[in-house]
Amino acid sequence: MKGFFLIVFTVLSVHASVFGCTKPVDSLGYLVKVTIPDTSNNVFFEKNKAVKFVSAMYIGTEPSLIFLSFDYKNEVFEIYDLTFRGDAYLLKEKYGTVHFKSAKAGIESIRLRGGISSWLNITEAAVYRDSVSFSFSLIDEFKMDASDWAVGSQAHYKSSIMPLGERIVNRLKQVKRLGAVDSVLVYQGTMTKYGYLKDLALVFGKQSTFSDVVAEELLGKETRNETDNTQADWNPAFVDRGKLDVMFRIFVKLEPDGSVTVENAKKLRSFIGR
Repeated sequence: MKGFFLIVFTVLSVHASVFGCTKPVDSLGYLVKVTIPDTSNNVFFEKNKAVKFVSAMYIGTEPSLIFLSFDYKNEVFEIYDLTFRGDAYLLKEKYGTVHFKSAKAGIESIRLRGGISSWLNITEAAVYRDSVSFSFSLIDEFKMDASDWAVGSQAHYKSSIMPLGERIVNRLKQVKRLGAVDSVLVYQGTMTKYGYLKDLALVFGKQSTFSDVVAEELLGKETRNETDNTQADWNPAFVDRGKLDVMFRIFVKLEPDGSVTVENAKKLRSFIGR
């Protein structure tokens, strides 16, 4: 594990007092890094041998953006946005659970002594096979947190997405016998720069009449000009250089009352969506 930074700290419940280890990182705040030995994620790394380490950006005290790195240069990675239920389900299904709060020291925030009276909060964490590293900073209202971080504007349904769920419900009412189905589904495909879904695949949940109906409604019109956005149901993702194709996930849930919820991630976290 690279970049080990040893620091003396005392665990007080979920808080640690840190002495003389701060340094200004800019005019807005301070940065503190703490690395502690920890092997509580051995099961995760044994199951996922290709994963070198897992890092997270935090919203409040909870990990929000998860980065799975497959090399130590961080050039091959996958991103999961836990504010989007589709990513949360898929991450757990594919890789299992990652423990970001150390079993040995559940640190949430630290209070500095020596002139600094503000609490420092966790902003990032990195989990390795043998340790967990925490980054703390002085939170300022002008600082960007994980909820703001994006590389561009995400694709979104042109109008309210609620009618899409209603169309699925109406289709299901025509099915004589639905049978046993998974109520939670996650689809993955490519959202083109013209606002069309293609290469759609079911990546969470079992195939069923329900999943088939959902896929048909997500793909939309059978006859369409796929270079004409005026016929598309979606507005495409775009960045500074213009519109682009992105990998796109959609979460669908059959609610207990028979309604259907359809959601997609609100933020474009990477160009390829991984």
